[in-house]
Amino acid sequence: MQLASNSRAAHRPVLRGLGRVLAAAALAALLTACGGGPSDSDVKAAMDNAASQTNKSTNGFMTFEFKNVHVDKVQKQDNGVYDVDVTFTTSVTALGTTRERTAQRTLRMKKVDGTWKLVGN
Repeated sequence: MQLASNSRAAHRPVLRGLGRVLAAAALAALLTACGGGPSDSDVKAAMDNAASQTNKSTNGFMTFEFKNVHVDKVQKQDNGVYDVDVTFTTSVTALGTTRERTAQRTLRMKKVDGTWKLVGN
């Protein structure tokens, strides 16, 4: 029994250290999510909004959809505008044929009334 007790005592510093590392990682993730530019889902929502407007203008002849949207890099500019490097897949359907293509672009975005919007793209 004494061996088990000593074994637990030996692991306590390791567990405390692991706990500190996990707490620091959680805090870093929380701070990243709370501040700064848009997230993957924010960018996708803004892109989906633009696609919806474009789809309406084509009267169903063509439809655009964005998939696998991933923010690669965010850089703050002036006046709350962010340059957002994004990788995504575009799906375009016309006359029953769908084509997909993966692309990388830098989008300019700004938070307006609590929602991220594409600006000057």
